[in-house]
Amino acid sequence: MGTINDKGQIFVEVNFEGYSTHFGTCEAARWFLTHEMGTINDRLHKHQGFRLRLVGHSFGGAIVSMLSIMIRKNTCDELGFSPDIVTAVGYGTPPCVSRDLAGSCSEFVTTDDIIPRLSVATLMRLRKEILQTDW
Repeated sequence: MGTINDKGQIFVEVNFEGYSTHFGTCEAARWFLTHEMGTINDRLHKHQGFRLRLVGHSFGGAIVSMLSIMIRKNTCDELGFSPDIVTAVGYGTPPCVSRDLAGSCSEFVTTDDIIPRLSVATLMRLRKEILQTDW
């Protein structure tokens, strides 16, 4: 089941710990969590004291955002390192999680990129807000 957005694209949702997320993003992040955590763990042990910043563009930004959320849901014993050292930065990241989930990870995920949210509707709303401001 999914919903169709204003561009006619199907948005398939999946539940992640009570939050709504995009199915493909969640599955891709789970794949990395399953197949690449050994490599990540090895590198973090080799480079003690370093932090892990996951970076991605577009769909990759959505994946690293979701992956950082998944990693940080684990304990130090499960991961072999502290989940607090993990952050994510996404560029051109499409919306892929519910507002509540986005709010819950705002301390360690950054996706402040205006371009994916730029549309005629947002520009009209901005214009309206500016014109209604008392200066």
